[in-house]
Amino acid sequence: HDDAATIYDIEPTVIRPAGAGVTCPRDGQKGAAYVDSVGSSPRDVGDATVMLSYSWGYKLADISSTLSQHCTTQGSDAEGTYVWM
Repeated sequence: HDDAATIYDIEPTVIRPAGAGVTCPRDGQKGAAYVDSVGSSPRDVGDATVMLSYSWGYKLADISSTLSQHCTTQGSDAEGTYVWM
């Protein structure tokens, strides 16, 4: 996806398909949340340390750079920062 891509742009092609064939750990049904369908190691997913209020219209590049800047400003390890979106 390009730098102008938004959540709206990637939801049908990236987010929704990622969980489509995954069994939800909460209800046991097919169709899990994105967070339940990504990551192959325990460090890939964790309890949220940051809550981000955002709009599906925001550009992914802007969200990414803002989160990177937050980690830098706070002195946080980007790989150990988990964001609830």
